[in-house]
Amino acid sequence: MSDEKLGGIMISDNIIFVKTPRLSVCLSNKNLYKWNSLLLQGIFICSIVSCCLFISPREAKSETGTFLTGYGVKAAGMGGAEVALPQDAMVAVMNPAGMADVGTRYDIGSQFLVVHSKAEMQGSAFGAPDNTPGFPYTFSSTTAVVPIPEIGVNYQVDPDWTIGLSTWGAGFMLPFVTPYLPPAVGGSMLNGTKKPSIGLVYVGVQPSISYKVRPDVAIGVSPILSLMKLNIGNIPNVPNSSNAWAVGEGARAGILWDITSKTKFGFSYASEINFNRMHGYKYTLLAAAGGRLNLPEQFDFGISYQVTPDLVVAIDLDRYNWSSVGFGAVYGYKDENAIKLGAAYNLTEDWVIRGGYQYAKRNTNSAQVSQQFLLPAILQQAGTIGVTYKLSDVSEISLSGEYDWAETAHYRGTGPSAGIILDTKYGFFGLEYGHKF
Repeated sequence: MSDEKLGGIMISDNIIFVKTPRLSVCLSNKNLYKWNSLLLQGIFICSIVSCCLFISPREAKSETGTFLTGYGVKAAGMGGAEVALPQDAMVAVMNPAGMADVGTRYDIGSQFLVVHSKAEMQGSAFGAPDNTPGFPYTFSSTTAVVPIPEIGVNYQVDPDWTIGLSTWGAGFMLPFVTPYLPPAVGGSMLNGTKKPSIGLVYVGVQPSISYKVRPDVAIGVSPILSLMKLNIGNIPNVPNSSNAWAVGEGARAGILWDITSKTKFGFSYASEINFNRMHGYKYTLLAAAGGRLNLPEQFDFGISYQVTPDLVVAIDLDRYNWSSVGFGAVYGYKDENAIKLGAAYNLTEDWVIRGGYQYAKRNTNSAQVSQQFLLPAILQQAGTIGVTYKLSDVSEISLSGEYDWAETAHYRGTGPSAGIILDTKYGFFGLEYGHKF
């Protein structure tokens, strides 16, 4: 019997032995060769995608802080409702227990962010009359189209166990085409007349295991390994720093319960993702956060209901505890609640259409508009559509589209931010290929 050892993974002709400091798992199956190939290809592709996310000049965000509305193009087309409605191997990002329902498959695709942001500043924002020459001043970005690759791989070890791997991206980056401040104000400051830039990128890899404790109940766990890159340049009176990197870790666990043959309930909990301090920023822009920008603890609840054989509806309730991480101190983020509604309808044996809506309570207030210039998380609502076409019995292609908006077109500052009006527009579209075995 020949053996090959890859780190903590021992692969032989008939067996896989996985050993870590806290876990030892032995897998044996008549379809082992197929699983070896699927797993190793998935890990390789996910690693390449993770690297690409960090090399990419821009990353993405949506109205729930720095997170996307939905992970996986199918969920994105349903307003992000996915905690109790597993549809592909991306479901582990929100509920690892959902992998118990998707079988052996892989999904590869990308969502694309289309975004433009600008701020109009009156003289009063700087203690000057509004008719001061040079005001109002517009601070503006380019319109960017940003890819956010997504990949999920899942393997059904036996009727009760699955093992998989999913990747996700989060964050924000935009190139600006004007200086942060008008020349009359910024001319005497360090970097005061330069065009600023910000790059805040998170990428995560989530191995997952799910287990059916009984035919109607599955549980799942997923350690979260994440890398973060931060690069902020040309901010007035702040010395420039090079790219800063941080490694983070956390975990997510979930449950999926078939209450009846038509109704599913899902719940998942994600711990705070803790990163090490960002050297170069911990004594300047991130001093208030202790040099860290951790991602928040999350609670996610979901219910799905099969109305007819062709129609399913779903609702998710999500909670993000932003105030307990660095975003609260640096950007003034408050804890945020989101509701996600979605529906999918089988038009024919080959076509499925989807629609959805998300509302997220705004996690900042008008007195903090000046802090949102470079991370404008101000849009509260999203409408989504989606479609899947079955290419064959084992393959399919899915598309999604999303438009985001707020209750008011412009976010007008008050108090310390009086005289500033922030205007951000963005939306998403997505493409995904899925293959099952």
